[in-house]
Amino acid sequence: MLKDETFAGFVFLENIVGNENKLHSAEVTTCFKKEFWGDFTKQVAKKFIRYCLKKLGLKKIKAKVFKENFRAAAILKAAGMKFEAELKKETMKNGKPQDILVYSLIKK
Repeated sequence: MLKDETFAGFVFLENIVGNENKLHSAEVTTCFKKEFWGDFTKQVAKKFIRYCLKKLGLKKIKAKVFKENFRAAAILKAAGMKFEAELKKETMKNGKPQDILVYSLIKK
């Protein structure tokens, strides 16, 4: 939420690897209203990833996006994530096979 409590969207972790004593990796998923795309979502991504690395102790964070979703890819890159892989025909969208791009950030 923003300062005026407007709902902008959400960010969460899934596919978490590790246990309650030590986390290793997780996949980040996001969804924001269109009017918040751009600088706001880039700031949120940077802060969330920093939180996951520092506070949660994750060693790797990854995200998957549809190949044609260049806006999401730009946000991930701005947050420090790097292209890792292309998963050919990984899923379906509107009845057609879709490629998925995987971006990740590995803590050194």
